[in-house]
Amino acid sequence: MDPLTLAIVKCIATTCLKLYLGSMFGSEKLVYDKAELGYKVPSWYMQPARGQTFYAFGTSTEGDEFESLAAAQQQAATEMTRHIRLSNQKIAKEHIRYDRSNVKQQRLVDLFVRGDGLEDFISANAAVDKKQLVKVKTRGEMRAFVRLALDAEPYIEYQETSLQGLKSNLMRQKTEDILDEMSHEIENFDRSGYTTEEPEESPAQAEGPATPPKGDLEHGIPASGGPVSRTADGVFNELDQETQK
Repeated sequence: MDPLTLAIVKCIATTCLKLYLGSMFGSEKLVYDKAELGYKVPSWYMQPARGQTFYAFGTSTEGDEFESLAAAQQQAATEMTRHIRLSNQKIAKEHIRYDRSNVKQQRLVDLFVRGDGLEDFISANAAVDKKQLVKVKTRGEMRAFVRLALDAEPYIEYQETSLQGLKSNLMRQKTEDILDEMSHEIENFDRSGYTTEEPEESPAQAEGPATPPKGDLEHGIPASGGPVSRTADGVFNELDQETQK
């Protein structure tokens, strides 16, 4: 893992709890009226522990005490899933470069933000850290409080794998986009005036140059088409023929 990716993951991991608490509570300590609520909220729920562990909280009065605890635990898991997706969104927005107008690249980032198998990861690695049933006096029912804990180490490992997978998928998609663009340009390339074929030869060129006819050099008769050039022997022969006449 490259140092930059590791720094990003650790930074997000150490701030996850603070972001969650800020969005859920708005302050470090909630102030409430116990008489109006009809029950006392557990102190660990009002002042969650801080550190290298991620916490999510849930509460419910659904059904009997067992159903109430199960519903509170599910609520806590849902909150933890939502919070991790928010941290993924923060990473994608601030540290991932991609073409937002490219539908395929945007789809890859959306899958990263949503988290592939995130619910299964939380189910396998998060555990109920604290739980408590409190009787609601005004309604005669039980309210369950649950705190779900997730250690930082498996979360950082999960985030590291997800981030590296996103970078690899984006690089692969960018390469495919470049190849598709090149292929499109090649298909639409104007080939007029360009050829790699050898020009065809005419029958005369294929047979080779014609052998010029031989002239009668003895009588000073040149080859066909050539200039007239008389030799000395030719001239004397002509004179002898005229003398004999």
